[in-house]
Amino acid sequence: MAINYKEVSYFQTRPEVVKIFDDLEAYHNFCRMEMLEFNEAHLYNNKNDNWNKYLWATRQRKGRNDYAKKGRIRHQ
Repeated sequence: MAINYKEVSYFQTRPEVVKIFDDLEAYHNFCRMEMLEFNEAHLYNNKNDNWNKYLWATRQRKGRNDYAKKGRIRHQ
């Protein structure tokens, strides 16, 4: 069955494009807040310092309760 492309949005059929634009907007906001140089070419470039700072700032972190669950912190 053929898809009627007049009824389907371009971005609905291409989530990878939406992810690129979302990442670009988040990186732009990070550079703006940290007063760093913003260049679109630095997106996904692991050799760039600003991109590495962005990745470090947005990484997932363990919560405080994870340490208590494993018995590393004793509550008195």
